[in-house]
Amino acid sequence: MESVTINKQLYSYSCITCSILTTSFVNSCNNTMKQLFLYLTLLFFTATAFSQKEQYSIFYYNFEIYKTLKTNEYIIKEARTLEEQLRILDNKRVKKQKVVKKGIKMLGYLGTTLQVLDKNNKILYLDKNLQSIPYPEPYDYGVSGTVAHYYYAIEENPDYYMIRKTTDNTILPGEVGTTTIDSISKKGITDIYFFNKERKLALINNDCYYPTLVIFEKDSKFGILDNQKILTYDNLEVIDNNIKVRQNGLYGYYGLTEECRYSKLGKYEFNLARFETPKGKSGYIDLTGNEYYD
Repeated sequence: MESVTINKQLYSYSCITCSILTTSFVNSCNNTMKQLFLYLTLLFFTATAFSQKEQYSIFYYNFEIYKTLKTNEYIIKEARTLEEQLRILDNKRVKKQKVVKKGIKMLGYLGTTLQVLDKNNKILYLDKNLQSIPYPEPYDYGVSGTVAHYYYAIEENPDYYMIRKTTDNTILPGEVGTTTIDSISKKGITDIYFFNKERKLALINNDCYYPTLVIFEKDSKFGILDNQKILTYDNLEVIDNNIKVRQNGLYGYYGLTEECRYSKLGKYEFNLARFETPKGKSGYIDLTGNEYYD
């Protein structure tokens, strides 16, 4: 059996806030939906690691995912039942959760699939039953028809290139406006474009990493103009939504790695890209710049 302690004051404040925000929603639900909502609410407030060794991460189908505070590795456990959640709220003892998988160095969510990096630094894909599959299952995230649409264009006058942004907020008809968000002198520039290699870019809800970023070519080098900041590189390559850059024979990803520091750097496979350092060390780097060495 396991004893779980709750900060009742924190829980009380959280429940009051949650109650105020969701009363109308819950009242409109049928009994089944109310039970589901109660379960998810309890799970959120009671599973956040009332343990000093683990931090709750997310509920994933019939499992709960935790991150160990000491090693920063992930552990996947069987989810607690609603009855167990209620017992925890009453400060009653419950049985210890069964650990299903552990020693996971990195974990990313791909719709209904998990991408994980195991203790041997091997990439695995797990379905909703945590069974290994060769490739992530297709998943349609969908797009709401009420989100804003953004249109970017590179315009020019005799001296400058101007980056223009048009916002069309379809949730509020009539709210359309165009502004200049950046500019750069035309002197010496032989070509300029967005990450799609064109001078026009249309986005729904700004669904890319660098919607305002502009790439230009000047003096046999490549430059990046991003929010009035300019950086230059020996070379760069747009790969999917990422920009691979090279400087002094070393590689990096713009906005993801602090600098160009890898002698070899592969394409991102969803959340991870393979790298090798000048000293021969190899591993993976994730989308936040964390390194996982072999």
